[in-house]
Amino acid sequence: WQVVQEREDAITFLILGPRPEFKESEFLKRMSAEFVKQGAKPPILKVEYITELRRTKVGKLITIQALPKTK
Repeated sequence: WQVVQEREDAITFLILGPRPEFKESEFLKRMSAEFVKQGAKPPILKVEYITELRRTKVGKLITIQALPKTK
């Protein structure tokens, strides 16, 4: 899996070939509840199914990708 912050208010969970027991709606509910539990407004959450994890140009795997910092 990988987590990508697409915008300030949107996070995408990249799931590598989910297991048959994976329930997307339950997963998104739990993730949203965790944001609330931590005192944050839940962002827009979505799941994207992938066949290969994203890597950097040098081949490094990044599990959490935040928005680039702005100056």
